[in-house]
Amino acid sequence: MVILGILVLGGHLNQVALQQREPLRTVTYTIYFLIPHLEWYDTRELIAFDQPLVPWRYCAGVSLYAAMYCGFLLFGAWLAFRRKGLQA
Repeated sequence: MVILGILVLGGHLNQVALQQREPLRTVTYTIYFLIPHLEWYDTRELIAFDQPLVPWRYCAGVSLYAAMYCGFLLFGAWLAFRRKGLQA
């Protein structure tokens, strides 16, 4: 459900933030920049409307973005669990 919500609303969250008042605008922009931008990987329209292939530089850019996002999450998990014991 979270992934579906990100795919449907994630790309439009910055436009929603522009219509909010200031405390909520900052929170909405923060959420927009923290969630993964899965809409960059959505190629359904390109395939459905017979568009040309996506250039390699864009594929490399989103792959680098995904690697950095995964690295950030793994680093956060390491920080959270580095002092905890393995015993249940």
